[in-house]
Amino acid sequence: MRFNNEDVEALLRPQAIAVIGARDGLRNIRWLLKNGYQGQIYPVNPKYSSVDGLKCYGSLLDVPGNVDAVVSLVRAEIVPEVLKQARARKVKIVSVYAAPVSLEGQPSLEEIIKNVTASKELRVIGPNALGVLNLKDRVTSGYSSALLVDDVEFKPGKVAIISASGGIGDSILIEMLHRGVGVSYLFHPGNEADFTISDFFSLAVEQPEVGVIALYLEGIRDVPGFVEASRRALELGKVVVALKVGKTEEGKRAAYGHTGAVMANDDVFNAFCRHYGIVRVEEISDLIDTVQMFASVWPHLPAKGKLAAVSASGGVTTLLAEAAGQNETPLAEFSEETATRLRQLLRFAQVNNPLDLTGQALADPKVLAQALQTVAADPGVAAVLYGIGLAVAGKVPTTVSEACREIKVTSRKPVAAVMVASSQYKRGYHLLEEAGIPLFRSSLSSAVLTMKKFIERSIDAEKLRALSERYTAWWQNNPPLLNFGTDEQLSNDWEVKRFLALHGLPVAKGERVENLQEALRVAGRIGYPVVMKILSKDIVHKTEAGAVRVNIKNEEELTEAYPAMLKNIQNSCPGASVEGILIEEYVEGTEAFVGFMVDDCFGPVVAVGTGGIYVEALKDLSWRLAPVFPEEALEMIGSLKALRVFLAGIRGTAEGDAGSLAEFISRFSEIGCRYTRFIKMLEVNPLKVLGKGKGVKIVDARATVKA
Repeated sequence: MRFNNEDVEALLRPQAIAVIGARDGLRNIRWLLKNGYQGQIYPVNPKYSSVDGLKCYGSLLDVPGNVDAVVSLVRAEIVPEVLKQARARKVKIVSVYAAPVSLEGQPSLEEIIKNVTASKELRVIGPNALGVLNLKDRVTSGYSSALLVDDVEFKPGKVAIISASGGIGDSILIEMLHRGVGVSYLFHPGNEADFTISDFFSLAVEQPEVGVIALYLEGIRDVPGFVEASRRALELGKVVVALKVGKTEEGKRAAYGHTGAVMANDDVFNAFCRHYGIVRVEEISDLIDTVQMFASVWPHLPAKGKLAAVSASGGVTTLLAEAAGQNETPLAEFSEETATRLRQLLRFAQVNNPLDLTGQALADPKVLAQALQTVAADPGVAAVLYGIGLAVAGKVPTTVSEACREIKVTSRKPVAAVMVASSQYKRGYHLLEEAGIPLFRSSLSSAVLTMKKFIERSIDAEKLRALSERYTAWWQNNPPLLNFGTDEQLSNDWEVKRFLALHGLPVAKGERVENLQEALRVAGRIGYPVVMKILSKDIVHKTEAGAVRVNIKNEEELTEAYPAMLKNIQNSCPGASVEGILIEEYVEGTEAFVGFMVDDCFGPVVAVGTGGIYVEALKDLSWRLAPVFPEEALEMIGSLKALRVFLAGIRGTAEGDAGSLAEFISRFSEIGCRYTRFIKMLEVNPLKVLGKGKGVKIVDARATVKA
């Protein structure tokens, strides 16, 4: 952990809290009093002698006894004096609510906080922070707006919320509580001058009562801390659900303006989430639904199976099927025993998945219960989603609620429901959430996607943990090299390929030449057809620049092509440096792209996709943290819409050697990782994938070397 025990106690369970700038009616003091806080509350404000019936003190220095935590509600220009008094009183934690104000010629509030907290004797949340709300122990050392809400039960539970935005964090908390989902902690670090999101993430992971962590991110200041907290969460079996903005340039600018934190490349962040089992979502509603789903069953997550979708409405059943297809959600195939039993129960129904129970099931509660039990009992079913289409009162909501609750109790299979008409929630369907059954108010498509992510993350838990351990062990045994070990400058295709060949990767046969006579001799040795290309660090896209000619069949074509290409380059790329011409064998095969780069936030990553001119046109790429192991590489290939089709062989073309491609990706990623001190980017495009069993060959490559 990133905290000592005294810091943890002062953050989560302070025994004495001073509120600077206190006055009658403040939400944090009233909430503490209302919830029976057993510690000491010290209002501080020279304007008052008492606040909400409590003695009020002129300054922090006047407060009797020890103070564990201070909530500063005064203006930014007064905060430095508050911090000075807090240090004098040996306070552990100060939460600063004020937004920072920069005055010309004076240090910023963030700089002041960093200087004050450098020794770690005093720790600060903020500025611009709502701090910490601990529902488990009914105490807050912050100033959350959620404390104003009086129509929900502040119920502790398995969830912790960590948010870069105070307003969004409060909204998530209140919606969770309205749904009956227990939340033990809410953390808002503000501008993170001292405590960061990574610190609170680490703290939440270590709390034994927390099983599900909701993250709202606008950037990550402490990346190593975030990585370690993610690894630790996976190790302990905690589930992390994250909503991160910054998919667009507009979102990145807005996020930076809000928190000033660094935003990772979105594809890289997806790779990071996949690696550590973090469930990434796109909307606040999806975050809430997903957290609710995991919290309803944690730690008893399903270990195998697929989704079963059920409804008593034919229309809802059809829409659920459509949603499953659009989201590529695998649906369970019922066993013959299950199908036979369902046919006996549902005389008028077709036994498919999604399953249309028809209206007869609602007319007879026993039929509904038995049908749902039969579906849930199928060994191929991991979880059940019930679609509510009949928004009527009376016995129907009770019938549905009791049937779903019985599944959860007897089969121990996760079950959730989704409403088409969410406005009818209070007509009895609230009984579902009272029974601990998640009830999604979002679209049917969103509900199906939530269930897909829930099942995938649950089933992959052990595989993800094993991969994380293997990944950590690889880095321990293969630290980055201290010496480059070659004189190659990696300034052009030829030098990069020589470097990769030196490390055992298969490269197309070829030689660099200086004139036409040398080109003819090399081509004769290699054997026609050949490829001719300009070697230049200034020309990235050779095809567009006319710097490559393929499938040259004989001496006559080469003799014609050589001077024509040199003249073409002078016209199309004036000023480009030419380091020679490369003559190499012409290789036929499926074109793949394999790239390695060192991301500024998360370090080495690998991308794989369709190669050649299609890599930018299709943008069909799969990303992973590096190094990538062969079985991961096969998953990457399988996830690509275009490349996997090309490799399978279409319209009579030969099947590609996917196994050799996977081995290449793995080895290539390891080479990149060993040279992270020297190489910023390493790219092979295209890599020619030959017929099955024949391997792969590097045709073109480039690199960017660190300065």
